[in-house]
Amino acid sequence: MPEPMDHVAYLSQEIGPRPAGTEEEQQTALYITEQMQKDAGLSAVIEDFNGAPSAEVPKVVCCALTFVFALASLFV
Repeated sequence: MPEPMDHVAYLSQEIGPRPAGTEEEQQTALYITEQMQKDAGLSAVIEDFNGAPSAEVPKVVCCALTFVFALASLFV
């Protein structure tokens, strides 16, 4: 059974950076699934999910809330 640092080394050196939605992210998910099934004897599946449509949405929401609170503080 590999040591935890062996897994970290593989993920960081062999696969490398794995931003969301990339092939590297898929490779990482497959690797982790295989290791859980092989080494730990656990049942593991990869599930798809939808994230935020844009990385800018949280920034826009925060800016809008800041503006609303700043405007409200002028009247309170």
